[in-house]
Amino acid sequence: MGRNADDAGLGGAVLAPSEYRAYGAPVGPGRLEVLLDEGPGDVLDDSLHIDAGPDDASVLNCGVDAAGDLERVAFAGALPLRAGVAAMVGFGLVLVLGDALPMVIGALRGPAAVTMVLTVVVQYLAMAGLCLGVCRRWGTGSLRVDLGFCMRRADWVDGTIGWLCGVGLVGVVASGLRQVGIPTSTNNPLTARGDAPTASLPQWLAVGLAAVVMVAVAPVLEELLFRGVLLRSLRSRVALVPALIVQALAFGLFHVDGHRGLGNVGLVVLLSTVGLVLGVVAYRDEGRLGGAMIAHGLHNGLAFGIGLAALL
Repeated sequence: MGRNADDAGLGGAVLAPSEYRAYGAPVGPGRLEVLLDEGPGDVLDDSLHIDAGPDDASVLNCGVDAAGDLERVAFAGALPLRAGVAAMVGFGLVLVLGDALPMVIGALRGPAAVTMVLTVVVQYLAMAGLCLGVCRRWGTGSLRVDLGFCMRRADWVDGTIGWLCGVGLVGVVASGLRQVGIPTSTNNPLTARGDAPTASLPQWLAVGLAAVVMVAVAPVLEELLFRGVLLRSLRSRVALVPALIVQALAFGLFHVDGHRGLGNVGLVVLLSTVGLVLGVVAYRDEGRLGGAMIAHGLHNGLAFGIGLAALL
């Protein structure tokens, strides 16, 4: 049933222009449909139509309750494609800077430990800055609304199931890579000590840095960037399956390291497989990233445990 904002009892606060993308769905040129929940536990059975500009015409459904609070985070379309492109270009430049930074500090005869820690901090701070910048430039400014940065209890179940599926699928793909002779390196900083950037660090520092980055930092920030910014922006212009594949390949490619040589080929395939599973988890959770972050953390936690066991 079509109604206006005043009839719905929401006033102007919920339907501010900057929030159209978070709460609406396209129903025609320049028109959005906003789904309303009449109360806790009720189905989304009411709607209102509002005018919207062309930039808002690529969003998907999102539920709100009568107070205007998010009931169901919008999956996809909340960000234009150019937001994802800008984020990927920006992150690519950050990775280039990350490769150059050790050489610069090394030329200044800086300690290897300081160089490595500073490089990691700069890269992940830049990743966080990119996500926040995208939200402010093309979204509402809220990581929760624009990127799905929130978690529910059910996400622990979804994340665990996604992790188990990912482990099984990666095992199958890894076996196939071995069968056809495709070289595969590891990006685990604990099991690749000879090749990893952390090879120059004392073992205790390498273990501590790996624990913080792999289990706590990477699952949050990488999900915000790849399943948040990139997947949502892709879904504003392309269908689900191509969007999932592209974001998965991007996730794999951004883990390429020149130190690994041809071993990067198999590594990209395996990490793209993980990225595909994480994208599916995010899709099934309607864009909420809690489940994908948990699955990502479990994947990295398993890798950390394997690496730590190899050192003991």
